[in-house]
Amino acid sequence: MKIGFSSLVCPSWDLTTIVGKAAEYGFDGVELRGLRGELDLTHVPELAGNPGATRQLFSASNIELVCLSTSCSFASKDRKDVARQRMDLDAYIELAAQLNCPFVRIFIGDVQKGEARQDTLSRVATELQSIATFSAAHKVTVLLQNSGDFSGSADLWFLCDATSHPAVRVCWDPCVAMTVLERPTISIPRLGSKIGVFHVCDAEFDETGYMAGGYKTPGGGSVELSRAIDLLRG
Repeated sequence: MKIGFSSLVCPSWDLTTIVGKAAEYGFDGVELRGLRGELDLTHVPELAGNPGATRQLFSASNIELVCLSTSCSFASKDRKDVARQRMDLDAYIELAAQLNCPFVRIFIGDVQKGEARQDTLSRVATELQSIATFSAAHKVTVLLQNSGDFSGSADLWFLCDATSHPAVRVCWDPCVAMTVLERPTISIPRLGSKIGVFHVCDAEFDETGYMAGGYKTPGGGSVELSRAIDLLRG
């Protein structure tokens, strides 16, 4: 396993500083979720304007660009909205390919009003089949982030299984799973090798799944990260 950090934790740093600090602090890689106030990475000149220079920047520092994280989601029943989301995602996948970045992260969305949970999931799974074909052609893997109405591992396992394509895997956040009282000892064995990226995130939760004490330094909350890492190694 390799350890990186997200640009979310350093919103004022430019790309050169991020890569330099990653090397200085002994990290292996970086996940980009926005850069200096711009969340849409396809609009960031340092990335989209000169992908070759960006590849060289990371390579020279022996730091991997692990993931481009998007705001895209595909649960909507509005086909025009889904088409817009797909255009955005395709642009991210193409950029990731130019940057030699292996992963692009997306959200699922939420259960749509007046619709059964399984109907929303099935519609997303159908969309993912087309997304998987496109991303595989660019040698990029799409990661599904657990969030919102789909915070547990059973839903993400269903989507990966229904899509049945190696270009669709999971970005797992154990803090989000704890809001539905799901511990890493459930999530990780269920998802197994479908996990591509694991967010090392910790917080204090009460017995109802409420984040009672806020976020904590990794290892200082109730997420059982040591046990999670043991399970990931397996």
